[in-house]
Amino acid sequence: METKLKIIRTALRLFLQKGIDKTSMNEIAKSIGITKPAIYYHFENKEAVIIGVLELFKKEMRNWTIELHKSDSSIKDYIEKIFQSIKIFSDVTVILLGEIPEECIYNFDELISQFSKKNFLVKNEMENIFVQTRKSISEKIIEGQSANQIKKNLDPKLIALQIHTIVEGINYIAQLDSTVDLTTIGQKLFNEFWELIKQ
Repeated sequence: METKLKIIRTALRLFLQKGIDKTSMNEIAKSIGITKPAIYYHFENKEAVIIGVLELFKKEMRNWTIELHKSDSSIKDYIEKIFQSIKIFSDVTVILLGEIPEECIYNFDELISQFSKKNFLVKNEMENIFVQTRKSISEKIIEGQSANQIKKNLDPKLIALQIHTIVEGINYIAQLDSTVDLTTIGQKLFNEFWELIKQ
């Protein structure tokens, strides 16, 4: 693994375990087994490392999404896979690191929230990601309406926002409500939602 990527992944692991403020560049260097100047060769400061984490997130999620939807044969498949992936969306750390590190006190969503409060650039990037996500869903809804699979009197942008809200919202609820089972709720939510929008 190249040094820059190793720095990003190590920093992410430490951010998840300790938080951003309590993770120093020195700790990141020690965890990898390199000197602090070696980190500064790749990243000007901790904020630059945070931007690196965000870039990793964008890249890995783009690849994961392409893989998820490559065998879709209909708009129904597309929407169903989004709902079925609710469990994955609950902690995308698995996609970014291949695991959830031990002794984490934060999940990735909480980190993103911290990042956004500290850095306007990160907030803007996350807004762009959210807007683009809904735009992609909205375009698929329009395709489904053209193919007579989804009711034509529904607003594609609102349907996209509803899907986005359900996915994000159920993950937040599940963090506080142990009766919500993320391994099964996605399919149940999809079944109900599809009945409401199908032609």
